[in-house]
Formats: sequence, C-alpha cells, structure tokens
Amino acid sequence: MDKKAISPVISIILLVAIAIGIIATAYSWLSGIQRPTQETGSKLAGRQTLELAGQLKIESVYVNTSGNSTIYIRNVGSIYLSNFSLYIDGNLDKTANIGLEVGELGNITTSGITQSGKTYIIKVVASQGATAVKSIIA
Repeated sequence: MDKKAISPVISIILLVAIAIGIIATAYSWLSGIQRPTQETGSKLAGRQTLELAGQLKIESVYVNTSGNSTIYIRNVGSIYLSNFSLYIDGNLDKTANIGLEVGELGNITTSGITQSGKTYIIKVVASQGATAVKSIIA
C-alpha cells in the first residue's frame, strides 16, 4: 500500500494561510463594531457640549386668560440659541423661530393659558437642547 501525505512545507503554508484568513476576518469584524461605536460617542459628546453651553431661563410669564399670554425667556448660556418649542402641561403648544444671543431676552406668545386659578407647567426647549421649566398659577 502506497500512502501519500502532504509534505511538511505545504502543511505549514496551509496553516499560515488559514491563520491569516482568521486574523483578517476578526480584524474586519472588530473594525465594523468599533467605527459605529466611535461615531456614536462623538455625536453624544457634541450634543452634551451643546447642552452644557446652552442654558435658558424663563424670566417671567405675563398671564392673560382671555387672550395671549407672554413667556419671557433669557439666554443665560454661552452659545446662540434658536428655534424654540413651547410646551404647556407636557403638550407642544407652538414653535417660535426666534434666536437669542447670549444674555438676550426674548418672548413667546401663547393662547394656551386659558383657565384662571389653574396651575400650568411651562417648558421651553431650544433646538440646541437648552431647556427651561416654570410652574405658574394663571
């Protein structure tokens, strides 16, 4: 019986090729996981920076239950704020496409405060993430 086997040189070449294939597969898989994670982390860090730099304060609220009430807001952060959303009791009341420089006072009018003696939770959110909340009694 004549048995033939793979020579030692060829077997080493095959083992090295298989090892390189496994390493290449593992590298591409790990790179695929790392890249989206890294991009997500960068976006999150940028968003947190905006939220820390952007600060908003509700200075006062002029209540007129028979017409338009006015919410006065001030940019007390260190960046320009714009495009505000006004929520009354958790519901979106209106959006205001105004911009506030650092330290600037602005106002948003609403007809959503209608019941005298009722407590309202007013929330204003800028597109940059800055948020201010105030409870008022109409």
